[in-house]
Amino acid sequence: MPVLTVSTPVWVENEHALEFYRQELARARRFLEVQIGTEISDGSIDDSMKLHDEHRSMMRRLYGLRRERRGGLSGAQMLSVVLASFLMPREEHLRAVTELVAELESGQPEAAAGLPKVLVVGAACRSEDYLAVIEDAGCIVVDDELCTGSRAFAIEAVPDGDPLDRLARMYLTRVPCASKHRPGFDTSVRLVDKVRESRADAVVFLFTKFCDPWAFDYPYLRDALDTAGIPSLLVEIEQHVPPAEQIKTRFSAFVEMIGAAAKR
Repeated sequence: MPVLTVSTPVWVENEHALEFYRQELARARRFLEVQIGTEISDGSIDDSMKLHDEHRSMMRRLYGLRRERRGGLSGAQMLSVVLASFLMPREEHLRAVTELVAELESGQPEAAAGLPKVLVVGAACRSEDYLAVIEDAGCIVVDDELCTGSRAFAIEAVPDGDPLDRLARMYLTRVPCASKHRPGFDTSVRLVDKVRESRADAVVFLFTKFCDPWAFDYPYLRDALDTAGIPSLLVEIEQHVPPAEQIKTRFSAFVEMIGAAAKR
């Protein structure tokens, strides 16, 4: 099976990174043209970018409704919608999400029944079971800051330039994850702002085991949350393994703690 590895720069904010990534995208384009046996025109890339931008916009609306608790969409259900977007044809997923958004917008916000609200943070989470376990412990996953979550839809379109240049700028100017470096960008400030925006009471870090970039970032992220008076819990997970009983126990104890603190 033909395989192509596309590399992305680690230091994202300089012209060398932009030129390198643009060349990588051009190489990917040539590779795909050979595989499908036809040219990939600028126009077709433009059309695809418009489709994906419309899809990201609709997913951001869905996240907004989720924060408002319209329609009772749970955190696990929200992650199911997100994970489906990585597998389904984009047109089909956009149609389904558009219908879901219309249905949720017609409803009224649901009361949180006094349950603490949690923001989930990390890189990848490929199983809804982890979010279900968090909510089964007695809280609400009101939002997330996951690469397989809201971060995938926080990318803003770049309006001017040829398609590959726009693609490169679009992905290099997005909010960097832990594996990328942008001078002067403070992840902790964004995290605290995200907690305030989602009106969460606490943060749960879901880190894939042996993910060094997030492990390096964690201490100062935790300290920033402590300074802001926001409780947090770190849990290391394995992507293809169901939540262990000890993880369930830790979630239950944490939710009990933040629930008691909220009542004081």
